Amino acid sequence: MNFTTEQHWQHFAEFSQLKLDIGEPTPHLQMLGTFLKSGSLERRLWRVGCYAAVYNITMGEILWDSLEPRAGPAKTIAWLRQEWPRIKIHTMRRCVRTPEKLTTFLSDYAVWVQEEAPRLLATYADYEAFWDSLERVKYLGRYIAIRIIEAFYRYLGQSQLALRDIRAIGGWSPRRMLAYLFPAEENALLHGGNGPSTVALIDHLADEAITRFHADYDLQLTHFLFATLLCEYREACESGKRYPGRTHDEQLQQYYELAALWPE
Repeated sequence: MNFTTEQHWQHFAEFSQLKLDIGEPTPHLQMLGTFLKSGSLERRLWRVGCYAAVYNITMGEILWDSLEPRAGPAKTIAWLRQEWPRIKIHTMRRCVRTPEKLTTFLSDYAVWVQEEAPRLLATYADYEAFWDSLERVKYLGRYIAIRIIEAFYRYLGQSQLALRDIRAIGGWSPRRMLAYLFPAEENALLHGGNGPSTVALIDHLADEAITRFHADYDLQLTHFLFATLLCEYREACESGKRYPGRTHDEQLQQYYELAALWPE
C-alpha cells in the first residue's frame, strides 16, 4: 500500500460512500432493527444479545428462538452442547467459540437484561453508564459493546446513546487507520497508550476527520459509522479482503449455510 495521505482521504471517502449507498457497513444491525419493532422489552433486549453473542443475524435469531433469558446456565449449556455442530459464530466473536464460553456470555447478559437494563433504560442513562454496566458481561468486548448500545440508540428509543467518539481505548484498528490520515500523530496514535491526553487527541482527530469529510467530500458520517469504516477501509488497504458489498455477501453465505444446517 503506497498511497499518499491525500490519496487515503480521497479513497476513504469513495470507499465509505460506496458502502453507505448499498446499506453497509452494518446491514445486519438494520435487519435486527426490523425484528425489534415488537415484543416485550425483555424479549427485545434478549434478541439484541443473541445477535451480539455470535455476531450473525441468522444464528442470533436461532438462539433467540431456542433459548429463554431466564432458562439459566444449565439449560443453556445443555442445548448448546447438543447443537454445537450446527452453531456458527463470526470470527469477530472467537472469544466465545466453546459451549462453555458462549454460555457464560449469554448467562451474564441475561442477568444484565433482568437486573441492570430496566433501570438504565427507564432513566435514560448516558452512554458511559451503559458502557460501564455492560463491562460486567464476560466475553463481551469493546467491538460488540459498541454495537449493542448502537442497537439501543437506534431501535429502543434511547436517543441519548448516540456514540460521540470512536471508543479509543482498546481500539487498535481505528487508531491505526487514523495514523494513515494524520501521519504526524502516528507515534501518539500507535504507541501513546490509553492515557487521558492520548484519548483526548484521538477524540479530537476523529471529530476533525468527520468534519473534513463532510466539508470536502460531502460525506455524512456519525461517530459509529466513522469508527466502523476506519476498520473496514484499513482492512481493504492492508489485506485487500474488504470491499463494498462484502458484508452483504457474508450475510447471504451465512444464511444459506445455516438454512442447510437448520432445515426446520
